[in-house]
Amino acid sequence: MNRFCSFLLVSLLCTGEALHGQAVSAQSGEWNNPLTWQGAAIPTSSDNVTISDTHTISIDSAVSCKSLGFSGNDAHIAFTASAGCLNIYGNMTFYSGSHQPFSYWADGARVRFTGSEQNQLLSNWNTAGTNALRLIEVDKNSGTVITSGQNLRFCFSDTLHIINGTFDLANSDDIETRSVSGAASRGYVIVESGGKFIIRGGTTYFRRGAFTIPDSARSGMWLIRGAVEMATKSSSRLNMDSIVVDSGGMVTIMNGWNTGLLNSRFFHVKAGGKLQTYPAGNVWYAGSRVQADSGSSTVVYGSPVDFPSGSIFNGIFEYGAEGFQQLAQSVTSYGLLRFTGSGTRQLSAGIYINQGCQIGGSAQVDANIYQMNYSPNASLEYNSATTAQNISFNELPATGSPGILIINNTVGVQCTVPVRVSKKLDLRNGLFQNSANTLIMSQGAILNRTRSGSISMPPAWAGGVNIIYDCADSATIETGNEIPANGSVDTFRMAGTGSVKLNKNISVQAACSMSGKGIVTGDYMLSLNGTSGIEVESESTRIRGRAEYSLSVNNTPAINALGAIITGEQLPYQLHVLRTDTMCAGITAISEIWSIDYSSTKADEPNTLYIGWYKDVDNGLQWSPGNRAVCLYSSDNGVTWQRTGEATEITGSGIRKVKAGVPRSGLYTVTDENHLERKYTLLVHAMIEGFCESGKCIPDTLQIELHDCQSNEIAAISRSLADSAGQVVCTFTNLIQSRGYYVVVRHRNALETWSAQPIQFTGYSAEYNFTTGRGKAFADNMKEVDGISYIYAGDVNQDGAVDFNDMVAIDNDSYNYVTGYVASDINGDGSVDFLDMIICDNNSFNYRQIQRPFK
Repeated sequence: MNRFCSFLLVSLLCTGEALHGQAVSAQSGEWNNPLTWQGAAIPTSSDNVTISDTHTISIDSAVSCKSLGFSGNDAHIAFTASAGCLNIYGNMTFYSGSHQPFSYWADGARVRFTGSEQNQLLSNWNTAGTNALRLIEVDKNSGTVITSGQNLRFCFSDTLHIINGTFDLANSDDIETRSVSGAASRGYVIVESGGKFIIRGGTTYFRRGAFTIPDSARSGMWLIRGAVEMATKSSSRLNMDSIVVDSGGMVTIMNGWNTGLLNSRFFHVKAGGKLQTYPAGNVWYAGSRVQADSGSSTVVYGSPVDFPSGSIFNGIFEYGAEGFQQLAQSVTSYGLLRFTGSGTRQLSAGIYINQGCQIGGSAQVDANIYQMNYSPNASLEYNSATTAQNISFNELPATGSPGILIINNTVGVQCTVPVRVSKKLDLRNGLFQNSANTLIMSQGAILNRTRSGSISMPPAWAGGVNIIYDCADSATIETGNEIPANGSVDTFRMAGTGSVKLNKNISVQAACSMSGKGIVTGDYMLSLNGTSGIEVESESTRIRGRAEYSLSVNNTPAINALGAIITGEQLPYQLHVLRTDTMCAGITAISEIWSIDYSSTKADEPNTLYIGWYKDVDNGLQWSPGNRAVCLYSSDNGVTWQRTGEATEITGSGIRKVKAGVPRSGLYTVTDENHLERKYTLLVHAMIEGFCESGKCIPDTLQIELHDCQSNEIAAISRSLADSAGQVVCTFTNLIQSRGYYVVVRHRNALETWSAQPIQFTGYSAEYNFTTGRGKAFADNMKEVDGISYIYAGDVNQDGAVDFNDMVAIDNDSYNYVTGYVASDINGDGSVDFLDMIICDNNSFNYRQIQRPFK
């Protein structure tokens, strides 16, 4: 099997001492043997090397030269070990088109173009496909590796890996993926973030061997994290099985194409990736498919332009030409559609917008024949910074209108047609010129204002008046024309760290909420009427009465006398003033209630669980995690509860009483009046290869098992979600403190991994960190990168080994475009592709399997 990901082996660079001369082979032999060379001097990175005819030079480690040439068809190089690496700092020239320079090539060996020379020329390469390379790396500080432009065939069988620098396939030159013997192969292309791959065009092919039939001509996958520019014309097709544009990667399809020449079975733009296309018409072969994920970007400059039928664009799709541009006829559904530039954008079919439509620059939309329809949660945004914009019927059909209207135009937007907003009007920048009875806010719709956005006159509120002030960055927002003339609003909310200045009296009929460190100021009143209450969503927010907030509360005591404000916005519970005589003996003055996690309509109802955090004024308890008095009130057994801080005896009818000697902190389950079942907690640090990188993880479920170190029996199991730091907290019962337990980590596609040694619980808690070194796993069975150890991934079928069967499962799912939460998705990005195959193949190649202390 070709080791198509063997590029991950560490390259060793051996430059030697500069000789500034020529190095010619004197006989066949090892490169690092002085007797192999005339003058008995091993070549260095400054030497131009010539392999003499009939000589074979073997390489089993890292060697270097400036330029490399051959003096006859029988001059050869043999890579005899996987560590073989030929570092070339200059040009590489074969003797003739029929020259086969590599007589043997071990798995993992490579030719590496490196250095900072601006143009490293590849010339006189094969025209018959018999002098292919296997693994090629481009890793240059600067400059380009460029082909000669003389109908050259650049052939490789395994991988073209562009790490840093540029690889430039000149006009009229081809790439064919072939084995060293000339047979067609499936070569892979990898372009890292520092690399660039340019295909100039002309009569250029990229294909599998010399095949011209599209389905047969596709080579292997491409993985793009850097930049790719591609062009071709005539009938010279670019053929690849799949192209994956990863985060940070960008593919640009240049001008100069004929129809149907880009033949990629699956072109996948992931979140953070970008596709740019300039040609007019449809450059895609009919058997291709394009998918752009949410978070990706596709920019089209050509017109007319089209994509293969069945393509999916869930990310940003931008039409950015200067001048007229016709939309792609085959694309009828968009994620976020964006119009920029200065021309008219003409629809060529009815379209559906899932997330939103943004109209910027001076772009105009021509939808007189076809319609723009929106999902109920989609938005329509006007965001020009230089041109005033008008809302027209072209963007707002009679049916299928967007639920959210965003005004983000610093110059201004004029509303000249009736517009109904069903969910939200978001005023971010500029003045929204609202004509009388033009803007209608549907029942339940919200108007959201920031500091820079405003409206010329109140909208027509069809239902309740709901207003949010987004006071970000300590901004002050003055109330304006969004408030009805009578000052009556259903809901009033402020968010952020700034303030709202009242320019009129506002009467809140239903609900008032505050979050962040916000403040309400001004000489007018914010009054709470009817069933209105106040929600405070942050411990940093305070409402202390008129002196600070100019607030009044109708028909209730002053707010600071209540001693209690409601809980967070998303908790469906009501405000209750809890009485000291029935709730918590020993706490004589409740000045604040910071959180009510559960409540009901009556504070003295005996069959309800109440949990509150209280400030003990007399005893000076402070607000810190280790110093809270938490009271439990319940007549229901089986309640899980936590109490910290000073011991407080709970009394009252139907209330559990804390028994003497109970520890002041911990997690308990009440099983009866006299018994508390102890919980054991274990903090595990574990990072799964693929899901985690540089100490950060995609959260996923881990199964943590504790195995008795004497019997190997499973003593306890916990399934919990590990966080982005690779940490998971497990809770167990019925353990024995004096017993040792092996910690075992299981994951849906990783190798079962055991702790190197058993653990014991100190008190009722313990911790085990697998990430601090390979030695934390039994038999060192982990991968270590930059001081962090990772559990091996790739055991898709969970049979205890990463092997060919797992690779087959990944390959099948990749071929069928499987996405979602599946075991074959090794890196957790939601799709099965080349990235997953690389991880699995490496671990299969190195025979990774379970290592246990018990057989």
